[in-house]
Amino acid sequence: MTLPAAQVMDGTPETPREPLMKCWSGPHVGEEGLEVAIRVEVHVLDLTAEEDAALLKALDLEGSPPAGGWIRLAGPMGGGRRIKGVWDSETDYERFRDDRLVPALRGLGHALHVIELRPATETTRILDVT
Repeated sequence: MTLPAAQVMDGTPETPREPLMKCWSGPHVGEEGLEVAIRVEVHVLDLTAEEDAALLKALDLEGSPPAGGWIRLAGPMGGGRRIKGVWDSETDYERFRDDRLVPALRGLGHALHVIELRPATETTRILDVT
């Protein structure tokens, strides 16, 4: 199933793409042994919305998606931005953090402050969006 084209903020149509659909329950065996999906929440002090947009451009998440990354949510939080994500494993997150995220933040003059990193062990069902 392909989602219909959506209007993006500049008014141009977005390319239709396959929906992300994945369900799992509890731990699974990955390349590096037993793994469990995780939820990560970080705070980047003094990061503005404009700098977050520059960060997204530098990370190129759509053009070069990180292995194991599923979703990124971001918004303002007293004195900066709060960013949340869901990852297949802690190993996938740490690889992305060390290889891409921290260097991109350094390039913008910011540091990463991890608030929470917790296992996501409950069964997840993702509904179709039409």
